[in-house]
Amino acid sequence: MNIQAPLQPKNYVIDFLSVKANPAFRPSKEKVKLGFRLGFDPKLKQKKGTNQYMLGMEVGVNESDKDFKVAPYRIVLRLFTFFELDPGVSETQRKQLLSLNLISIAYGIARGVVSQVTAQGPHGKFLLPAVNFVEILKQFKK
Repeated sequence: MNIQAPLQPKNYVIDFLSVKANPAFRPSKEKVKLGFRLGFDPKLKQKKGTNQYMLGMEVGVNESDKDFKVAPYRIVLRLFTFFELDPGVSETQRKQLLSLNLISIAYGIARGVVSQVTAQGPHGKFLLPAVNFVEILKQFKK
């Protein structure tokens, strides 16, 4: 039994990463609203004549001065993730895999990068929030 998914990440490249710790930040029991931005191009780039794809993604956290004032970190990350799709996949399955799964995998990589870098910071590890990609993709289809 093959338990590997037909869509596999092959590599990723961090094009830009900026993490700034807020020296004035003091933890509070009050919940702080996170300034959050997620961007990606829903039109995937396919390497001509192959089953290889690339997805660019950008994540921004507490980018405004107002958000950063009450937050531990300001973060901007832009990365490109490269995938390969099993050539035996049906067209229907291909469309499903190349939308929801591809974006979810790329975001998981972004979460790992951010948590690893911030773990070395003065305020400890920061985890990017969970995201509802089903709803995001519905917005793109409108």
